[in-house]
Amino acid sequence: MSAWDVIVIGSGAGGGTVAAALAPLAEAGRRVLVVERGPRLGVAHARPDELASADAFYAGAGAAFTEDGTIALATGQVLGGSTALSTGVAVGPSGAVIDGWRVPGLPGADIEARAAAMVRDAGAAYPHDATLNENNRLFEEGALRAGFSPERMRLLVRGCRGAGVCHLGCPNDAVLGTHALQLPRAAAAGVRIVTRARAVAIAPQQVVVRVTADEGWPAGDHVLTAPCIVLAAGAIETTGLLLRGGFGGALPRLGRGVTCHPAHVVVAEHPRAITNAVGHPTAYRVDRTTEDGYVLEPCFSSPLVTARNLTGFGPEHAQVLAAYPRLQMLRVTARDRAADGNRVVLDRDGEAIVRYRLAPSVRDALVAGQRAAARVAFGAGAVRVHVPAADPPRLDRHDMDALDRRISAALELPGRVSLSATQPLGGAAMSRGPRDGVTDAHGRVHGAPWLRIADGSLCPDSPGVHPVLTIMALAERVADAVRDDLPALAGAAPAVA
Repeated sequence: MSAWDVIVIGSGAGGGTVAAALAPLAEAGRRVLVVERGPRLGVAHARPDELASADAFYAGAGAAFTEDGTIALATGQVLGGSTALSTGVAVGPSGAVIDGWRVPGLPGADIEARAAAMVRDAGAAYPHDATLNENNRLFEEGALRAGFSPERMRLLVRGCRGAGVCHLGCPNDAVLGTHALQLPRAAAAGVRIVTRARAVAIAPQQVVVRVTADEGWPAGDHVLTAPCIVLAAGAIETTGLLLRGGFGGALPRLGRGVTCHPAHVVVAEHPRAITNAVGHPTAYRVDRTTEDGYVLEPCFSSPLVTARNLTGFGPEHAQVLAAYPRLQMLRVTARDRAADGNRVVLDRDGEAIVRYRLAPSVRDALVAGQRAAARVAFGAGAVRVHVPAADPPRLDRHDMDALDRRISAALELPGRVSLSATQPLGGAAMSRGPRDGVTDAHGRVHGAPWLRIADGSLCPDSPGVHPVLTIMALAERVADAVRDDLPALAGAAPAVA
């Protein structure tokens, strides 16, 4: 058994932010530990090998799904979490949306300001045209012709050389995730980081960590104690830890209200080769969340992911893949809302899984987004477009006048169409008290002042944008409270044998 002052479980947007914010405690002599289930991702490990990278850096080897197998859940399991495997999109939350969560003591203006400061401090910038792939130019061109107003986004990248394989780990170390910014600062201050170590059980001021291999830590189960433990392992893993720990009895909302921003990839075929796989993949968006509940973005979809995202089988499927050098990729993401039935539960082996069903409004948003994506692609010069909720899925230019009829909510059926999601949110939401949520506005678990949460599970609802900056801003507030509360918590902590 080893004793620490603060243990942080997870190193992604939440955990990495907490680790950096607690660096002054480490400098002052406090023992701060970060536990990460995945490995360290170095430039030498990043390579355009889809199967090997998915196995090494993603939960479930990149093949994790909702309970019914209808939605693929791509969550990073590596030092830095999903921030190490991202395109670096930096879109901050709206204070008005945060205020709409109605969490006492959580001012939206504070979260918005913290996120904006993080963007400035990290040096996020609008990408130079030379670093973008042609897919971005076609997206902007097609969106304007379709009557939309595409918005260029700032990116948390530095020294991007356009490798185009952000989701496999940047080979140029250009993505400014927590593995590149917050965690090195924390480590320099004395915060200890252990990788390939999974928190498997939690009890008051104690966590059991199962280590497979890390420098200096022998394989096996380690019992760690601390007066303050911060869970930041992501909405699924954090909620699963709490459920296994028996917290559901006192917290009836534990596990409920999960959102995941379900998404489709629409694939458009052009008459000539385009540079989809070379250059930064995502720099624009068309934000229709307020009007229609969806966001459109260009994206890079590698061959394996492209194949998985195509609806149908056989020769038609093969024909689309054969045209891969000429394919333009567009992602349609719906903004879903927290619902009781969408939740994290434990399976018969005690592992956390997501139980999720598309609401009619989300299905309608996905259909509206696919219609818009088809118009954008045809506006950019595509000769045909593969749309999941169309029958048949491949639409030619002569079908443009029939898009509303051919792309139908009646075809948006679980199991028929391919859906994916990144960074599920909710499950341990902030709230007024233990009957309507899991933590207060500073991540303190109701009834367990020694336990904090600092990841996307805190969100009572969708922020309506890429959630990374929202999670980081919330985590920074959690870290502030940890620093303030630690003297009292340490004074009350039991002695360790």
